[in-house]
Amino acid sequence: MKGWGAGEESWLIDYWQELGDPENDDVWFKIWEALQHRYTRADGTELGIKTFAVDTNYCSDQAYKFVRAHYTQGARAVRGGRHRRQALARGADGARRAPAD
Repeated sequence: MKGWGAGEESWLIDYWQELGDPENDDVWFKIWEALQHRYTRADGTELGIKTFAVDTNYCSDQAYKFVRAHYTQGARAVRGGRHRRQALARGADGARRAPAD
């Protein structure tokens, strides 16, 4: 979990792994539960996760299903590899594609 601030300053806030078969809905449920965690700053302010990325290169059908179900809660589909960390855009035909470099 990485937090971002002004001027692209970032902080490692948390780290976890969810081991299991991504074809299994239970794994995605556990991921969703973990994403609900609230973090408390030193001044007592609670912060939640506003946006998160899901790599869709592996088990694409399940990954896109998860993103569709949680899009309004901040889920975004990304593709690892050449277009690392770039959200997928939709073309005029509705197809998902990585933005051009």
